[in-house]
Amino acid sequence: MHEHLGRIAFERGDLKAVIAELGFLKLRGRRPEIPESDYYLGKALAAGGDQRNAERALARFGGQAGSGAPLLPDCYYTLAGTRVALKEYSGALAAYREGLKSASGETADQFLFKMGELYLQLKMVREARGAWEEVVKKGGGGTWGKLAAESLSDLTWRLKIAGELP
Repeated sequence: MHEHLGRIAFERGDLKAVIAELGFLKLRGRRPEIPESDYYLGKALAAGGDQRNAERALARFGGQAGSGAPLLPDCYYTLAGTRVALKEYSGALAAYREGLKSASGETADQFLFKMGELYLQLKMVREARGAWEEVVKKGGGGTWGKLAAESLSDLTWRLKIAGELP
């Protein structure tokens, strides 16, 4: 019953109620009967700032959901964000890669763009450039393509300036 009430609360946007109804899933050994309950709990916890428990719930959902689950791309996107907040960068990149497998169109471009940002943050310039170039190469007409093109231009400018300085 709690899982059904948690879903209803999530659909209404009442994230505190989601946590209240599904909080029992944070206890060791507790597994949901409805796999999406971990997704709802993870999203609510992430929005509430409890990144550690959000990461656990979202990772559990990602591991249990089937490859065609409609919530999977958003799950991996949010999971990557929680891992970045926890400074678990390799795990964040792994979540972006997994999410990319289940994403298409603009959503796939979003994953690639965010991967590029994280690569740049980690000073992995070639990887950042490669991710952004892939978005631009795919057409680049959407929001993420435009952002990737701007990021590539900015990166090229920064590398040129750095090369000209003593």
